[in-house]
This record gives sequence, C-alpha cells and structure tokens, in this order.
Amino acid sequence: MQDITRENIKTISDMNKRLLIFMTSLLLCGTLSAQNYWGDDPNSHAQPSNTPIVATVQINNNPVTPSANWRLGAFIGDNLWGIAAPHTDGKFWIQVFYETANAEISFKLYDGSYEYTTSTTVPTSEAGDVVTLDFTRGQTVELAAKWNWWSTNLDITFNDLKSALENAVGNSAIDIKSVNGQNSHYNGTTWRGSLTSLDVTQMYKIQTSISCEITLTGSPINCVEHPVTINYGKNWIGFPGNENMSVATAFNGFAVSGDNIKSENGNTAYFNGSTWRGNLTTLEPGKGYVYNSSVSNSRTFVFPINQ
Repeated sequence: MQDITRENIKTISDMNKRLLIFMTSLLLCGTLSAQNYWGDDPNSHAQPSNTPIVATVQINNNPVTPSANWRLGAFIGDNLWGIAAPHTDGKFWIQVFYETANAEISFKLYDGSYEYTTSTTVPTSEAGDVVTLDFTRGQTVELAAKWNWWSTNLDITFNDLKSALENAVGNSAIDIKSVNGQNSHYNGTTWRGSLTSLDVTQMYKIQTSISCEITLTGSPINCVEHPVTINYGKNWIGFPGNENMSVATAFNGFAVSGDNIKSENGNTAYFNGSTWRGNLTTLEPGKGYVYNSSVSNSRTFVFPINQ
C-alpha cells in the first residue's frame, strides 16, 4: 500500500475544499433559481455586450423601499436577460445582456406576490448611472363567452373598463351589469345604458360574445377607505384582495348564522356562529360574490387585506 505523505493529505484536503465550494455553488444556484419569478437566470455568456444598470423603483410615481424577496427582471422582447434582488442600498444593481447598444430593454417588477406592469427604458452609455423605473399595478382577467362575475382592486374608471373590453373583443357584443344598472356595446361603436361608473366594493357581471383576456392598470385601492355595506337580502360585492383569502378570514367577526355567500361556481353558508359549510372556501382577486344577509338592518365591514 502506498504511503500517505503530507503532500497526499494536502492534495486530498484541497480537492475536498474545491468539491465543497462546487457543491455549495450548486446549492446557491438552485436557491436563487427557485426564487426567480420568471424562471432561471439568463446565461451571462450568451450575448457579447452587457451593461450594469443601477435602478430605483417607484409604483404609481411613489418611491418604494423593496424588501429582500422583490425581483427586478430585464427583458428584451419576451426574453429574460437580467434579474436582480435589491442591493443593500435599496437599489437594484442589475446586469443586462444584449446584442446592440440600442436594444430597448423593458423591466418587470415582482414584489413576492404580484408582477407590476412593464417600465421601458434604453440604458445610458455610462455604466452605473442610476435610472428610476416607474411601475403600475395591473389586473389581467380571463373572460369566457358567458356571464362572468367580476370585481377590481384598482382605482379605474368605467371608461377604462370599456376601452379594455373593446380592445379585446373588437366589434363583438359586450354587456356589463351591476345590481341596479346595465350598459351594452353594439355595432362596435355604441354603448347604451344607465351604468356609467364603477365601485370597487361592488361586483359586476360581464358577458362577451367571445372568450378574451383584458388587462387593466391603475393604482391599488386602500381597503380601509372602501368599507363594504351589506343590506338585508342579496348584495353584489367585490373582493379587493391581492391574494386568495379564505371565506372564514374575510368575514371573521362579521358573519352571523343564516348568512350565505355564492360565487359563480359555488356557495357556502354560516352555521352556529362558527362554521362555514359549502364548496366555496376561498375568495379570489378579480372575482365577484353575492352575499345574502339574514340581518334586517344594514351592516358595514372592511376586508382584512394585507395590501
């Protein structure tokens, strides 16, 4: 058997260190990839040119302080060519790879729960220049060719909704109905009806003659500023949440025995002052609901949303 010398031991030790570093690198790469909302990190060797960009971000023209789980993604077309977490100074130090100096780079912001709509900029020639990227909150809605129960958590106008629908369906028919009004789109140009405004606390039923997707942008509403009034009987209510929320959490301390809630595809009822029974267990952003109150007087509550 060959003698184990000090040189052999040192060689083995160095190999073990390199192996440990390599394995640690793999683990770190796996961790980062899991955090990347848009997928794997871009290949830094795929493009011949690149530039570092230092960016501050704001939402609806208001500066924000990103937390550790936020991500800024740089895109050229639909391809991801850079991604970064916030730096210790609160800015995003992002390396962006591209083929030509005039490449138009668009940015997307992800706050751990939601993707904010794209901000576009062309990088300056000076590496390290600080740019300010402004983002807006968006809502993308899939509409089937039937009555869809819809609500919004954005500060938008009725005209914003109509424009988004017209862009999505062209000359096809559109009907929008509230609990006490309606407006319909005919012949590709004309809107007729008594419904002229939106209320974020309310549900609306939207019917299009073809399936489509609409995207709306606007400022997120503050739930505290929009209490929901529940009258005796049926109430068409919206859900202004950012994320799915259990029915039990949403109406904790408010519901009484005999109340029930219907969604487009389910329902649930409140029993014994403690239990919801039915196949509707979760409220979803962008959806609408009918709350049937068993109490004769009007009541008001605020959704416990973590904005």
